[in-house]
Amino acid sequence: MFHADRFSFKGIDINKNTPGLRSDGFSLFLDVYGLETKENLALNRSALTSRGKREFLKLLDEYFNIYIDFMLEYLINAKEEKKKVSQTNKFQPYIFWLACNSEQCKKIPQDILQEISAQTTIITQNVDGHYVQKFLPVREFINSFTEFQYLNLRNFETFSSERQIDYVSICNILNNADVGGLKISCDQTLTAKSHLLWTKTLQILKGDKVVLLYTVTDQKDTLLQVEESEKSVLLKGLSNYIPAIDYNGPYWNIRNAKRYAIPAFEGYHVLAVDNVPYGIAVPIGLKWHYIIAPFVREEAELRNKLSKTIFAEQIMSTTTFLNLIDYVFQNTIRSGSTKDEIRASYKQLIEEYYDTMRAFEEKESGKAN
Repeated sequence: MFHADRFSFKGIDINKNTPGLRSDGFSLFLDVYGLETKENLALNRSALTSRGKREFLKLLDEYFNIYIDFMLEYLINAKEEKKKVSQTNKFQPYIFWLACNSEQCKKIPQDILQEISAQTTIITQNVDGHYVQKFLPVREFINSFTEFQYLNLRNFETFSSERQIDYVSICNILNNADVGGLKISCDQTLTAKSHLLWTKTLQILKGDKVVLLYTVTDQKDTLLQVEESEKSVLLKGLSNYIPAIDYNGPYWNIRNAKRYAIPAFEGYHVLAVDNVPYGIAVPIGLKWHYIIAPFVREEAELRNKLSKTIFAEQIMSTTTFLNLIDYVFQNTIRSGSTKDEIRASYKQLIEEYYDTMRAFEEKESGKAN
């Protein structure tokens, strides 16, 4: 799919560190006035600052939603004309659906959606229970978007003459993982759209490569629902990177990050935040809330030398921990939470982390013996 965009700041062309549309298939020109030059434009005058990029993105989303809402009103109300619009080369129902957020998607007339002729790739079980690659019309997929599982397709990309997905490897891992009843979208375009919704469940399957299976929802207050095995992986991520998950942070080697954040999972609503301070390694790629680790890497390394009680007390007595309590109190998604509740929840998290790491090390020690 094509896309084209052009950005200017007070008439000056900007071509570096610019935001992108949330969907391909659209062209735009945005010239912004009314923002402070020093705070939003880099010294070379050809790039936005980080703040400028955020400001442009907010405006971009606002104007893009105005366009989407206008088109929705037109499609809903101009019943005689909408078919003429949908039959032109300039309006493509599939591209329009991809560009809509979850609430906007619900408003698209069904007869418009039925005009979508594209096919999508899924993986599901055949009659003998084996996972195989199949094809499904997109118009049959659309109304059950949140009923499908998705996975980290990028981990299974192959490059020969063009970018392709190794569906055979995915099926082999699923067939050896003793998981049943899954319907998995394996379409790169639809996977990208799934990233606009909140991640609801997460399952980690290990084979030659790691498969991250997840489902999505449009419910913003959702925290990850995970089994104990996945919960252990997330808890270990408080002091190290989580395999097969991408990170954003100021470190070339993510294994040496000073402090980590992890996807927020059920049981820790008061700790969940949407914004993480600069300098912390943040798991990206999927849409979720975050829990900021209560300790830095060096503090976590002291765990082996301390009892669980002493370890928790030592972490929670530091100035940086008290500052973290203040930050979470100001940014938690659970409005009305108190600092005492946040502190108690962090104490529980630290103790769970301690027990998880101890169990993991004892298991590894048993294998070695």
